[in-house]
Amino acid sequence: MSEEKLKLLTVREAADKLERMSPYILRKMIKSGELPCVRYGRKIFIREDVLKEHFFGSDSAMSTVKDT
Repeated sequence: MSEEKLKLLTVREAADKLERMSPYILRKMIKSGELPCVRYGRKIFIREDVLKEHFFGSDSAMSTVKDT
């Protein structure tokens, strides 16, 4: 049984991966409930797999997200 590591991104990191998306827009999407997030205290994190699924819809499009 293989376990994938869960990668959490800050809003800024998520915006950087999407290249043309601003952190402001991502925060608005989170506030409206459109984009799920994980909150730890005052910090907001977005799961990388959720980000890819939300914006690209399938695993086949994951290569279009900029890897850092």
